[in-house]
Amino acid sequence: MKVLLIIALAINLVGCKKLIQDHELSFESDQVISKTTISENYGLPFSGNFPIIIQEQEYGEVNLYPKTENDDFSVELIADFTTFTGDIWDGFDPITTLPGNNSFPSWVGAEELLKINIPTMSDNVTVDLIFGKDEGFYFGITIGIKQINDKYPEGLKASQEIAKKNSRVPWAEIFIHGPQYNSEGELTENAGITILSSFQKSKLN
Repeated sequence: MKVLLIIALAINLVGCKKLIQDHELSFESDQVISKTTISENYGLPFSGNFPIIIQEQEYGEVNLYPKTENDDFSVELIADFTTFTGDIWDGFDPITTLPGNNSFPSWVGAEELLKINIPTMSDNVTVDLIFGKDEGFYFGITIGIKQINDKYPEGLKASQEIAKKNSRVPWAEIFIHGPQYNSEGELTENAGITILSSFQKSKLN
């Protein structure tokens, strides 16, 4: 059985341009699948496949589909149900901010999110899985790409919340941010995209 949550309403856009074309979350074959299509203004010509490896075990994958003449840039995150129901997150400390120094969405409580780096075998691309659980689950990804530090300039910070039809409560939020520098002007974080969704635990049954 496949269950699909699809964007019905986009609200609370900070910035002058729409960030995404579409965002959907599906549950199929014991996997949670998040797919986000980024708007043309922020689309990137990059592709990639990165296995999600945690404690030497594979739990899914991250796929980047490049912007072309016919398609917009999209990010796909696939994770096994065992990522949420097992104890693989034990020992990881909570984070206090999202990448790009973005604050948590209003629907996420303090210290409810964890982040773990996913190996990419590249100095130019970083991938981090974001996870959390309270009354429900939080599920997301952050992608940092060195080559977009000019396209997404320093100081850029924008977000777009997603709410289901007839609901005022968001269930997902997408962020973009420019590169981050320390007081000496040294690069500390590449520009990137963060995608965070939430869903009820009953979706895994």
